[in-house]
Amino acid sequence: MMVLIASIYLAFAVIGLGLFRWLAPGRAVAVVYVGGLIFLPVGVYPPSPESAFPYWIIGSALPSDMWLVKAWVAPLTALLGALLFAPASWRRYRFHPFDLAMLGWCAWPLAQVLIAPSASPSPFVATAYLAAVWGVPWLLGRVYLANDEGRTDFLRVLAWLTLLLLPVAFVEGVLGMSIYGLTVQPHPFVLDGVARYFGWRPVAWFENGNQYGIWVACAAIGALGVANAGLSHRKRERWLIAILLLFMMAFAAQSMGAIGLMLMAFGFFISGQTRALACRLAVPLAGLALVTSAIYISGALPVKTIAQSVLGQNTISALRMAGRGSLPWRIAQDQRSVQIIKGDLIAGAGKWDWWRSLQTRPWGLMMLILGQFGLIGLALAMIAMVGPVIRRALLASRRGGSSQSALAMSVMIAMSLLDGLLNSFLFLPAIALAGARVVVPECERRT
Repeated sequence: MMVLIASIYLAFAVIGLGLFRWLAPGRAVAVVYVGGLIFLPVGVYPPSPESAFPYWIIGSALPSDMWLVKAWVAPLTALLGALLFAPASWRRYRFHPFDLAMLGWCAWPLAQVLIAPSASPSPFVATAYLAAVWGVPWLLGRVYLANDEGRTDFLRVLAWLTLLLLPVAFVEGVLGMSIYGLTVQPHPFVLDGVARYFGWRPVAWFENGNQYGIWVACAAIGALGVANAGLSHRKRERWLIAILLLFMMAFAAQSMGAIGLMLMAFGFFISGQTRALACRLAVPLAGLALVTSAIYISGALPVKTIAQSVLGQNTISALRMAGRGSLPWRIAQDQRSVQIIKGDLIAGAGKWDWWRSLQTRPWGLMMLILGQFGLIGLALAMIAMVGPVIRRALLASRRGGSSQSALAMSVMIAMSLLDGLLNSFLFLPAIALAGARVVVPECERRT
């Protein structure tokens, strides 16, 4: 299987580099990066018993025992193409203090080894992995998504390539077939929450059905940002059709968390004071999310006591009857790991499978980062991802808002991180979007 997937990745790299000879550099970067994340096989999965639920697969956002994955193949191919065919584009790069946060996050395993000497994977492998999966998309966003044209082009590519999944969504959602199984190999998460209220939730070539759900939801919001970006009436009608299809795909996936985040994001856009409202609410909402997240991952919330109360039991029963029993299960998995995390809270355990003694793992990405890389790693990652969004919101509030494409990007970053509280399968383009939000156009510097 490794030979097959490596061959697919090599063919993708050759085709991806060829696109840079035919497309403008920014569009080629978007097509290669986004297209690779959508259509390439996830990677070489470790062998596992067919009857076991593969809880030990943590997702490609973090280094683990899966090293050959599309999460770094796609961005590295885009980076190589950009350096070979459009080196002049990199003259636009200007260092910013937020770059230090991303650099610190990627390089943290090298410093962490002084505190956690028995790291797994090795600090050099972990740093290289984080640099490829997080650092490279961040740089691509810094260079190629630094202006309205680049941002809008990226969102266009994201929307249209996601719409190419429509036939797959129909086959998997209606017929219950696994495209991944037919084209690559049996998918370890093909049965994880696939049965929904109506039909099945697609997985396509994503890591998990939850990742598919948040991806389609974010693509719908990105398309909405493009449609509101001052297009002509005829072009706007075309984009409204694309938005409708993406919203239908999101609802058909029936990922309730992703749908809820999408509807809240949609609320920003239907308001008459969309841009100003979003900018005013960005900082207090970020503060609320930070406090809530801190309470959740600290274990200070008496989840077990609440769950054993009459109200808690009734709530859990109601969720199970409504087919939402996975929510209390995920919270329980996260809270079970708190005691282990507290042993290496500041620096982290340095091991990707620090939760192994529990014979289960936390389901949220933030908890996984906290256990593996500690508060230092989590703080560096969140400063890089959230810091630019908050800064841009503060700047934009002084001038009445920012562009619709920029607003859509900030909202998509927030959606992906909030989804990451309970899911480990990240909407990876959010990393490039966060890098893009570092650059402040001249018009937004004026107050």
